[in-house]
Amino acid sequence: MKRQGFTLIELMVAITIVAVISAIGYISYSAAQISSRDARRKQDLRALATALEVYHQANGRYPCTGGVAQVSNVIKEQPNQWIEDTCVNSTYLDQRYINRMVRDPLKDAGDPFASQAQAKTGYSYRTWTDSGGHPGCPVNDGQYYILAALLENPNDPDHAKITSGLNFCDGSSPPNEMLFLITTP
Repeated sequence: MKRQGFTLIELMVAITIVAVISAIGYISYSAAQISSRDARRKQDLRALATALEVYHQANGRYPCTGGVAQVSNVIKEQPNQWIEDTCVNSTYLDQRYINRMVRDPLKDAGDPFASQAQAKTGYSYRTWTDSGGHPGCPVNDGQYYILAALLENPNDPDHAKITSGLNFCDGSSPPNEMLFLITTP
């Protein structure tokens, strides 16, 4: 008698092999997506830092914030205006300084400076001053800035390298070890 088809054992082995290969592919794909988003965040902050330098050359200072964080969630309402210069009424870091305003790949738009448990992906820009409660920082607003993005990959070499030993102008340390930070050159 001739056998027609596969046995139950053969089918189970084939299904298991396909499942294992699919799981490995999904894990690799997820890790690649995380790495890609983190690379974009770092590039976005570098582009924003360049735009801030152009703004500084044109205005003699960086946009003021009065020590308050300006986070990228404003982008939803004003796509090209989320860094407002509070020293000058209605002045923004806009297309004169950067072609396309950066936006977090997840569009989560939280404050990466929040405590580790509450931090979300997003970008943050702030300036600190000595008179704003940060002794050791410049006296005038707009002379020192911090850009931050929360990275998803805990093994990313950039957050550990930048965060370890980094202190802000007032001597404090970053609130979250997963931050990618750029400060005034």
